[in-house]
Amino acid sequence: MLWLIYGSAGWIGGQCRDLLNVAGQKVVSGRRVASLKDVEEDILTYKPDRIICSLGRTHGEGIPNIDYLEKPGKLKDNIRDNLLAPMFIAQASMQYSKLAAPIPTLYIGTGCIYEYANPTDLSHPFTENDHPNFCGSAYSTVKGATDLLIDAYPHVINARIRMPISDDPNSRDFITKILNYKKITSLPNSMTVMSDILPILLALTHDGKLGGRVNACNKGWVDHDWILKTYQEKTGEPLDYILEPVEDQNARLAARRSNNVLSSDKLEQWMKLLSPETRKLYYTPHLLPDLKTSIENICIHRANLKSSSSQESSETRRLLVTGGCGFIGSNFVNHWLRTYPEDSVINVDKLDTCSNIGNVEQPNSPKYKLVVASINNKDLMLHLMKQYDITHVVHFAAQTHVDTSFGNSILFTESNIFGTHCLLEASRIYNKLRKFIHISTDEVYGEWPAGSCHETAVLNPTNPYAATKAAAEFLVKSYGESFKLPYVITRGNNVYGPYQFPEKVIPRFITTIMANEKMTIHGDGKQVRNFIYVTDTVRAVDLILRKGKTKMIYNIGSKDEIKVMEIAAILLKIMKPDVKLEDSIIHVKDRYFNDCRYSVMIDALESLGWKQEVKFDDGIRMTIKWYTEHPDHWQNETPNSTMHENESREKWLPPSGTYTKPFGHGSTSIRTSRPAKITIIFIIFITGLVCTWKVVLKDNPVQEPTLVRSQNDSSSLCRRIHSYPTTTDRERCYPLLINFGHQCCLLAQKNNCLTGLKHGIQQCLMLNKKILDADPGFVNRNKNILDRQRGAGYWLWKPYIILQELYLARDGDIIVYSDAAVNFTNDISHLTKLTSKQDIVLFELADWKESMFTKRDALIILDADKPEYTKTQAGIASYLVVKRSFSSLRFISEWLTYAQDHRVITDDENELGSSNYPDFRAHRHDQSTLSLVAKKWNLTFYPDPSQWGEKVNRPYPTIFNHHRSKN
Repeated sequence: MLWLIYGSAGWIGGQCRDLLNVAGQKVVSGRRVASLKDVEEDILTYKPDRIICSLGRTHGEGIPNIDYLEKPGKLKDNIRDNLLAPMFIAQASMQYSKLAAPIPTLYIGTGCIYEYANPTDLSHPFTENDHPNFCGSAYSTVKGATDLLIDAYPHVINARIRMPISDDPNSRDFITKILNYKKITSLPNSMTVMSDILPILLALTHDGKLGGRVNACNKGWVDHDWILKTYQEKTGEPLDYILEPVEDQNARLAARRSNNVLSSDKLEQWMKLLSPETRKLYYTPHLLPDLKTSIENICIHRANLKSSSSQESSETRRLLVTGGCGFIGSNFVNHWLRTYPEDSVINVDKLDTCSNIGNVEQPNSPKYKLVVASINNKDLMLHLMKQYDITHVVHFAAQTHVDTSFGNSILFTESNIFGTHCLLEASRIYNKLRKFIHISTDEVYGEWPAGSCHETAVLNPTNPYAATKAAAEFLVKSYGESFKLPYVITRGNNVYGPYQFPEKVIPRFITTIMANEKMTIHGDGKQVRNFIYVTDTVRAVDLILRKGKTKMIYNIGSKDEIKVMEIAAILLKIMKPDVKLEDSIIHVKDRYFNDCRYSVMIDALESLGWKQEVKFDDGIRMTIKWYTEHPDHWQNETPNSTMHENESREKWLPPSGTYTKPFGHGSTSIRTSRPAKITIIFIIFITGLVCTWKVVLKDNPVQEPTLVRSQNDSSSLCRRIHSYPTTTDRERCYPLLINFGHQCCLLAQKNNCLTGLKHGIQQCLMLNKKILDADPGFVNRNKNILDRQRGAGYWLWKPYIILQELYLARDGDIIVYSDAAVNFTNDISHLTKLTSKQDIVLFELADWKESMFTKRDALIILDADKPEYTKTQAGIASYLVVKRSFSSLRFISEWLTYAQDHRVITDDENELGSSNYPDFRAHRHDQSTLSLVAKKWNLTFYPDPSQWGEKVNRPYPTIFNHHRSKN
């Protein structure tokens, strides 16, 4: 639909233009209107479907309000712009063609044509049937005449707006105006919040069913003083103004001001007549928004804008990237660290099947941090936002494998919908984001047989994956509307390039050809997709983050449309030109429902200055080159494997070879040793059947021996004590015992190891400060804590060393942590068997309440300042048993994250304004943090297994002698 706008360069006309662009409408601008002929020529030239008249004269040179029209000689301007121009447009749009219906037209009029006799009696607001009764200014007199005359044109919607308010500050915005007034008269008035009302007016005009006067205001009324007090409350900005009687104002100003309350009943009735399609196109609400609520939200929004503007001018950006170890996410992280070295990136990834910490090229950068966690943990997401003062969220994390969504769709709901909701809720509470970018997919549109879909197209997802992404989008939009979250949504084509997990079609075909196997084709292979190289996608997200408009959706796509079968042919021609296509493919059963084609329009993205740089021919060759040159990065993944998530992940994240410790800015690479060629045997239990799967690793110049995992292994390195730094050059045997100490504790560490080896431990690692020194990023970031004498840095090293060993283990391996001042007195199997019930085995202290041994700041920061936490038993951090799993990795990572907050782990005075509880004795640092995190996870605590817990009924004997001596 083509819209002709008169006054598109003005404040209100510009807002109409922007909203129409978002709705995918074509917009042209009309000329300056001096005569009826001007409008007739525009109509003949453009042949518009709809017309908007936002012309009007309300101010002029040197005078920012209607007092300008009181000056001598300005009556001509007033009549020309406020009366004749709208009438010319109404007349021309009606007589455009004698054979055609008049062109539906929207006229932006005014409600400043009334005044009430008694401002204390608001029981009879002015309706559309009331004639104008206010002639206190030249402006209102002429606009009142226009209001009467234009009613003769039934195809025109005469939208009476009042004291218009925009979301962002503007010299024409009513709130901006009164903030600059030293004196104000405060009387009840109806007002128009433009972001609420303009979409409704455009939708009504689009439908073209209605015409006549309508009071275009929000529901309810406010006075000026209430607005200013609300602004002060929400922004914290003090205002200095004086209330003056209306008589004094009238005497002071050149023109009197209209004060009135308008009825919104007719607008509410019209809204009910909107078609569902039009309502969706313009994001029109079902109920007329309340004026007070909208103004409160705008004040909050402006407070955030001021904060963001201040930060933008003086600080670098701090990005929270979710899924930053995945394919697109890691390419974005790499791009950002290279392009904006002063910015910080906090990467939250739970290291799911398709994630690989090796995808990040600068894991040692002091500006980068990886937190292994699920976005489903709202409290942790909020803590990270507060701890790192996050400015932007870029949300890549999602379950994306469409085939899997048919068989395990609940997993997609948990990650894509619930995970997004948790992230949004954390963002709402944090309330300091400059922008929240949600990465979605073109699959939300459903199949698109011809042409390309605009961002305003009706969503029609046809598989569970696309449905969860569409649902997540609606959640994002709802937070934008309800809580003014500054969001942007992107919907992208199929992305390909380096670091992509081999389940997707292009890397799957490439790696299959390299393995001399046949490529599997779903159905007939005639499905058409648009493919875009990953660097083009990353550049688009970069541009949207910096320049994209909030509340916008941007398609990210290419013109490279190609069939799946053609991809197979292209890859085969490049990689093995002598092999025939029919000899290299095998057709398999198609998906339950496989959309044949997706295609998107990218005009909105190109309007920001983006252009596709990498053509498909070039991109596919670069992708082949990367997979050919980096077999060590993907070779443990069989392209056509259909393994369970956990088994598949073990191959994508092998514990052998170069393995970068993901936690900390300055993580160091740890290499284990193995023979040049080995065969790893995976025993996989699937539906009760035991099968063996072999993966032959190619020759590798790094010599790395196998990891020993059997508890009864006879290897010469098992049943021994090892010290750092030689621990990285050895086999590992499980259950593995680790402890930590300085020179003064060597004897205690050794006794701990010796007694452990006598009671079921297969190997013991004596760790010390050198393991921290190997990670300068972690040390520098936490210098304020680690330099403290107590606990060699308040025991912050404890979750750190446990996490490092978990990364070098495999799922199911058991690690026992023990303080050095502990000796084993009984077999550890009494405790390790408890890991069959939960992956982290923790213990509690009898008669020690959390309120007694946890300072108030820690309780508040962990959202645990509640009786269900403070009155429960405190946990022990002196010993714990951990079975390596996704869950245990996330748990220890979360413990470490909170432990790096000095307000949580140190003895520093409380900073959050609350005193410790009356029964408080002393803060227990690592123990308090561990205990609270475990309770938030609803973990079970077991009785103390040391001699201190002998009086408690427990299902095992005394395992430890907790002597607490350095010797």
